[in-house]
Amino acid sequence: MSKMEIDGAGIGPSSQQNAAVPSRQRGRLPLQMRTLVSELSLLNRSDGSAKWSQDGSSVVAAVHGPRLANPRREDAEKAIVEVVFKPRAGIQGHREREMEHIIRRTLEGIIILGMHPRTSIMVVLQVSINRCCTTSA
Repeated sequence: MSKMEIDGAGIGPSSQQNAAVPSRQRGRLPLQMRTLVSELSLLNRSDGSAKWSQDGSSVVAAVHGPRLANPRREDAEKAIVEVVFKPRAGIQGHREREMEHIIRRTLEGIIILGMHPRTSIMVVLQVSINRCCTTSA
């Protein structure tokens, strides 16, 4: 497992300008990023996994595939991307389905789908901690 942390302390106005700029509620400056933490290869039963944490929110992602697609859903020329976004608690609602759609469209633009015809790539995202906003994590 590898872990990477990015502290946003160095991003934003110089320290001389900081005195004149009011800070936010949690002490960050207006142009300062939240601290980001990512961990890779957390899950053993997936082909790839990662955890992304930012300012009290955390999401775990697992990737399965490319693997043989269901014959009803397969595409003879390219892989299909399936995304499942699970909330921390409760059932999936409209917001989670919208997030699935946005993430799937983004991944379809990044992955070279033509290299894996008749296959499926499944990405499962699980919100593990939601203290802020999962759209930022």
